[in-house]
Amino acid sequence: MKTMTGIMVRLFHSGILVFSRVRAGHGCFAALVAVFWLTGAASTEAAIDDPIGYWNFEDAASILSNRVITGPYYDATVLSGQPASGLAEGSSGIVGNALLLDGASALYLPYHQDLLGRSFTLAMWYWQETNDTRQAVYQTQKGTWNITYEAININSSAFASYVGEISAGNITSGLKEWVHLVHAFSTDANNTTLKVYTNGVLTLTRSVLSTNVFDVRQIQALHIGAHRDVGRHFKGMVDELALWNRTLSAAEAEALYQRGKDGLPLAVTPQPSPRISLGGTQRSFSMQMDDGIPAGVYQSGWLLRDQIQVPAPSVRLIETAGRVDETAGHPDGPFHAEAIVAPKFRVPLTETGLGQVTQGDFTIETWFRSKENDRGILMGSYVNNNMRALNLELQNANEGVRLYVQPYTTGFTTVDLKAPSGAVNIRNGAWHHVAGVRRDGILYLYLDGLQVGQSNDTAGAFALTGTNFYLKGDSRTDNTTFNGDIENARLWIRGLSSNEVASLAAGMLPGGSEIPATGMLAEYVGLYSPYHALYANPRYRVPLVQPLTRLTRGNWTVETRFRTTNTGRGAIMGSYANSASLSCLNLELTADNKARLYVQPSLAGRSTFNVYSTASNTRDGAWHHLAGICRDDKAYLYLDGQSVGVASNSAGAFDLATNHFYLGRDIRTGATEFDGDYENARLWSRALDTSEVAALAAGALPGGPEIAITNLLAEYTYYRPTNHLGLAGFPGDWFLRTHVNGTNTLTLIFEGVPRHVEVGLGLLLAQLDGLNAALAGDAFVIRVDGSEVLSVRLGYNSGSEVQVSEFRLFGQPSAPQVLLDTLTLGGANLYYCGLDMVDYNEHVYDLSLLEALQRIPHSGTELTVEILGIQNEGFGYEGFGIDRIALTVPPVKGTLFMLN
Repeated sequence: MKTMTGIMVRLFHSGILVFSRVRAGHGCFAALVAVFWLTGAASTEAAIDDPIGYWNFEDAASILSNRVITGPYYDATVLSGQPASGLAEGSSGIVGNALLLDGASALYLPYHQDLLGRSFTLAMWYWQETNDTRQAVYQTQKGTWNITYEAININSSAFASYVGEISAGNITSGLKEWVHLVHAFSTDANNTTLKVYTNGVLTLTRSVLSTNVFDVRQIQALHIGAHRDVGRHFKGMVDELALWNRTLSAAEAEALYQRGKDGLPLAVTPQPSPRISLGGTQRSFSMQMDDGIPAGVYQSGWLLRDQIQVPAPSVRLIETAGRVDETAGHPDGPFHAEAIVAPKFRVPLTETGLGQVTQGDFTIETWFRSKENDRGILMGSYVNNNMRALNLELQNANEGVRLYVQPYTTGFTTVDLKAPSGAVNIRNGAWHHVAGVRRDGILYLYLDGLQVGQSNDTAGAFALTGTNFYLKGDSRTDNTTFNGDIENARLWIRGLSSNEVASLAAGMLPGGSEIPATGMLAEYVGLYSPYHALYANPRYRVPLVQPLTRLTRGNWTVETRFRTTNTGRGAIMGSYANSASLSCLNLELTADNKARLYVQPSLAGRSTFNVYSTASNTRDGAWHHLAGICRDDKAYLYLDGQSVGVASNSAGAFDLATNHFYLGRDIRTGATEFDGDYENARLWSRALDTSEVAALAAGALPGGPEIAITNLLAEYTYYRPTNHLGLAGFPGDWFLRTHVNGTNTLTLIFEGVPRHVEVGLGLLLAQLDGLNAALAGDAFVIRVDGSEVLSVRLGYNSGSEVQVSEFRLFGQPSAPQVLLDTLTLGGANLYYCGLDMVDYNEHVYDLSLLEALQRIPHSGTELTVEILGIQNEGFGYEGFGIDRIALTVPPVKGTLFMLN
C-alpha cells in the first residue's frame, strides 16, 4: 500500500466531504478522516462565513459596501483616487469582479482595534500588475507600519509583513497572478503573534509584545492599496477582502483559500446597523468605558485607552519639578523643600514650623557622601551672629563633623561642638550617617552610629529665627555649601537615644520597633540632582551628572526587571558609546540567549571586562530580574536571583564619561536597542548582597526588611508618568481618547426614545496635553441630530494658550466661566500623551453640571449624538479624553406612570 503524506482538504460548496491531514505510515494510512456535513452539524465552512467586515467589489454602485453591515460607520470610503469595480485587461477574476486600483487609488476601512479586538484576521486575494514602484497592499493609518503588507523596495515583488513595526519576513509573489493572503493575529497575555498564510499555507510567524501593537502604537484604521500616509499605492486588483474579530486557524485559512480557488464567495448573512434601543420606556442611558463600547456607538479616531489609576508610589530619589516633598507627616507640616541655586534647597522657617525644633530636646541627622575636602553645611539656618541658628556641618579637610547651636538669648551661650572623624575617612565617597542630638541637658555628636562628641547644653530652649532653613547649605552663598549628596535628612523634636541613632546608621528607617516615628518633625528624601529620564528617540536617557557619574568609583549595582520575546541583542540600560576613550557600563541581553555585564574604564592600567551568563530561556515573555554587581575585586551577574557569572574586577574605580545613561538602549540606536519592557530599573552606589538580590527577584522592594534603601541612587519604572485622571472623577481603568490629526468622531444612535420634548447629556471631558485652542483651533464639539449644542476651544492655560479660547452653546457665544464652573481638576500634568515629556496644565470638566446640556430641545423616537474632537496633531501627542457618557429623557408633563 502506498504511503500518503501532507494535507488534503477540499471543501465542496454542497458541504458533502472534508478530508483532514493524512500522515505518513509504514505501508498503511496513518490517518484518514472523512467528515460528513450533515444538517445541524458544525462545519469549517460555517466558521469562515462569520466575518465582521466583507467586501466583494461586484459592482460599481456598491463597491464600498460592507456586505455584513452596511452604513456610514462600517462601509469603506475612498482614501485617494478613483477605485473601481471590474477586472484588469486580459485577466480573470477570483469571484466575479474585483477592486481595480490604478496605482493612485486606495480605500479606507473604518476598522480599528476596539472593533477588531486583540485577536483578529485580515484576508484578501491580490493581483499585482507591475512593480515599478514600491507598493503597499495594506497598512495601518497614520504614522506607523504597525500591521503591514508592503513591498520591500521599488521594482520588487517581495512583500514584507509587519506586526508592531517588527518584520515577520518577506514573501515573493509573481506579477499578474492571484495570491491569497491571510494575516492572523492572536494575543495571549502580553504577546501578539502574527501568522501569515499565502495560498493556504503557513509561511511566516512572528511574536512581539502586544503593548507595542495596541498601546505604544495603535491600529486606528486600515488603508487598502496605500501605506499609512497615503503613498506607495498598489497597482492591480484586490478581491474577497474580509475581517474577523478572531484568529482564523490554519485549517480555516486553507479552506478560505480553497473557496476562492473554487470561485465561491463568502456566504455571509447581512446584519442591520446596530442602534441603542430605549424600548419606548427607558428614560436614561449611561456608558462607562470600563464596560466596553456597546452596539450602536460608532467611533472614528477615538480609541479606548487604559492606565487610569491612582498615583503609584513616587519614584524614589528622583527630584520632581524642583521640589522635594517633606514626608514626616507631622501635624504642623508639611514643610516642603524648594530648590534654589544648585545644589541647595530651602524650607520656609516659622516659629511653629521648623523653628520649633530647638524649643526642647531635638535631633538633626542625615546621610551624606562626598569626595571633597572642603567645609560643607549639611543643613542649617545660620545667617549671622545676631540670629538664632542651628547647623549640622562637615569641617575642613578631614577635621570631622560639627553641631552648631546659637541661641542669641541673654544668659545663654552658643555651643560649637566639633568632633574629629578619627580613623573613619568620611570623604571617601561612601555613605556616612551623622546626627546631632540634644537629650536631657547634653549635646551629642554621632558619626556612623558611634558617639564622637559631647558637650553640656549652654544654649537652652529657643525658637529659630530667619527666613529659611536650608538643606545642603545655610543662608550664605560662599564656599560653605556642601559639595556632595545628602539623603534621608530629618529633624526631630525629641532627642533620639544612642540605640536609635545606631539603628539609623545601620540602615533602618523610622516607623519600626527600633526607631518609633514619634517626634519626627520633618523628613526629606530625594535631595540629589534631578535625574529625570527624558525621552530620546527611541527609549529614554538620564543626564550623567554628579553623583551619577561617580557610580563606578566604588562598589555598585545596576539591576532591573525585564521581559521580551525578541531573541536578538538588546541593551537594557547603559552608556556605551562605541568609543574606547569613554568610560561606560552596560547591562545587556546577547543574541546567543545570554546576559552580559560590560564594564569599560578607559583609564591607563585598567582593562575592560565582561561578565556573561550561561545560556538560559529569558526570551519567553515572562518577567525576569537581572543584576550586575561590582563587589570589591569581583564583578557578578545575577539572573532571577541566582549568580550566573563572575569575573575579576579589572576596571577598578573610575567615573562614567559619557553625557547620558540610557534606559532601553545605550548611546547607539538600531539593532542594539532592547525590544521589550523593563521596570524598576535601579542604580545603587553599593554592592547588594546575595540575599537582597534574591529578594528583589522575588518581588520585594527597597525600603522593606529584606532590602535597605541605603545608597539607592536612582530608580525608574518603565517610563510612563502616572496618570491622575482617576483623581478628577474618571471612574475606571479605561476611557476614550482622540488619536487622529483632524476630526475624531464618536456617534451614539438611539431608537425607541420615549415621549419627550427635551433631553439631557452629560460626560466627563479632559483636555490632554498641548491642545492649541488659540493658535490652531483645537476644539471639542457636541451635536444632536446634526445641530451644534456645544463648541469649545480648549488649551492648557500657559503662554498664548488660554484655558478656554472660545465657548458656544447652541451656536451662540457664551461666557467661558459657565464652562469653568464645571471644572473638577486642573492645572497639573494629569495624563502622559505620546512621547512628549513636557508637563502641560490639563483640565477635566464634568459636563453633567452644565445646565444648558440638561435642557436640549428634542422630540421624536430617534436621536443621534455626535461627539467631535478636533486637533492639529495625532499619534497621541495631544487630544481629548471622555468617559461616563449619560443621556436622560425627562418625561413631559402629564406622562402616566404605572406603579406595580
